[in-house]
Amino acid sequence: MADNFMYELKRLYRYLETVPDSDVKLILTLRHAHFLTWRQIADCIGGGLTAEDVRKMHDRYCAKHKKLVAREQNKSNSKIYTYRWRKAGKAYLKENPLCVHCQRDGRLTPATEVDHIIPHNGDLKLFWDRSNWQALCKKCHSVKTAAEDGARGNSGRPRLPKFPIWGQSPATLIR
Repeated sequence: MADNFMYELKRLYRYLETVPDSDVKLILTLRHAHFLTWRQIADCIGGGLTAEDVRKMHDRYCAKHKKLVAREQNKSNSKIYTYRWRKAGKAYLKENPLCVHCQRDGRLTPATEVDHIIPHNGDLKLFWDRSNWQALCKKCHSVKTAAEDGARGNSGRPRLPKFPIWGQSPATLIR
């Protein structure tokens, strides 16, 4: 778990290097790498900014960036999930007909979807790495994807956005 956290933290820092606005970069770093509250971030930055000012700057950037990322992901997904993928997935499910999560819990459920254990985020090497695939039923795949996307509860922690190169929120790594 600690290795995975450090790996994801390094990916976060690589992502932060691409943020052009230095104020937003500082806010993102303090919030998502150091887990500071909005008040703590406002105090660090100074300049008379309130916690609400800082949160708004963060949210404006994330909302704008989320749209750009979604557009890019739609372009890349249409290039990745091709006939070749459907054919490979069907063959994988034939070799692995049961949901691995249900099996682990003592249930025998037919697998209907091939899941990437580590989200590939467009990395073709990781996408086609069969050791990164697992057979899941629709329900288990939906639950896993929702957890990765941060759609589930956040155990009292502030909700952290999913970074485009990260594939998951840092909060999911430290639970």
